Amino acid sequence: MAQAIASICGCLLALMLALNLTLFREGYYLHQLQNSGCLLLIYENISEAEQTIARTAGLRETILDGIVSQEDVDVAVIRRADEIWHGSTTQPDTPYADLVTYLQDTITKESGQMWTEADTVRYQQVQTVCEDMWRTNAVPPMANILNFLMQYRQVAWILVFVLAVLFVACQWLQIVFQKHWHQIGETLAAIGISVACGTTLTCIAISLSGWKNWMPATDAAYDLYVGWFRGLAPVVAACGFGLAALVWLASLYPYRMALYHESRKKHLTTKEQQL
Repeated sequence: MAQAIASICGCLLALMLALNLTLFREGYYLHQLQNSGCLLLIYENISEAEQTIARTAGLRETILDGIVSQEDVDVAVIRRADEIWHGSTTQPDTPYADLVTYLQDTITKESGQMWTEADTVRYQQVQTVCEDMWRTNAVPPMANILNFLMQYRQVAWILVFVLAVLFVACQWLQIVFQKHWHQIGETLAAIGISVACGTTLTCIAISLSGWKNWMPATDAAYDLYVGWFRGLAPVVAACGFGLAALVWLASLYPYRMALYHESRKKHLTTKEQQL
């Protein structure tokens, strides 16, 4: 019974460790985000939205160009992602706080005429629309998925601790239940084999789950999603086979003790026969 529990706990421990090292880890997500084209796409969407807003307001289409840079977008999105990982619900800071003054100065310089009260009201409306557009677009891709994962992030580490304790305790019980060293070694080796087999089946299940179809290929964040989820199976394999290797190394000690006792017994038997 303890052997079966140890095998199950070992497989689950490998899976939970892999989740905490990949999908539940902020640095892993940010690395995938920076290596994807999502940040550039967000910047292009904001630039196009600025031109649409300016055109709708009757302004020169490119008048808002240069207010927001690629660096501004990168910083805002990454900062917002960091806030999501830490449970914050604040909205990203807007770069359009001084837009009314910017429009007044720029249009006055271009036209040579001072702005009117009606112009100021129109510029304020443009600023409000731009700020709403910024809050809508300057968000990390897969924000809903991140918010969902954050609900289980702390629980995952608790499960890792519980599974690790059970995994070690069940192996320790083998020393109590078994009477001979070679039986202890065989049991530990069998646990290692079970963990390795369970890990292999888990990786196969992940590969055959069709996870690439869980998000539409037309989604702007699809490439980020594929790169983000693709790393789970290799890490599961590394954790699972790593745990199995540790158990196999631990099983070598009982085998050595068994060989030592057998060698000592033979030596004593030979000595008695000589006497």
